[in-house]
Amino acid sequence: MAYRTDPHFVVEGLVENFAGSPWVVARRLDDHHLLIRYGALLNGVPIANADLVAPLDGVGVGKDDVWGFFLNNVDDLKRFTVGQTVALQHSIPLVEE
Repeated sequence: MAYRTDPHFVVEGLVENFAGSPWVVARRLDDHHLLIRYGALLNGVPIANADLVAPLDGVGVGKDDVWGFFLNNVDDLKRFTVGQTVALQHSIPLVEE
């Protein structure tokens, strides 16, 4: 089984209330293919859920490197700043054989 480090992201946006939850938008910095499981942490902060944001690039093609992380507590937004590099802990890496 190959060892993988935690995936890293750079924070691109912070929203106090998106669909009823505080939201961190972050761009993936590495090429990890991952599944996000219950109990995952974004830089040590528990997340309620995560989903691809998939913005359109200049030619109208979707991208898969921007994620939205829904936090449990709005006060946790203070732990993030735009431009900050963060790690996603306790995700499930897909192992290449």
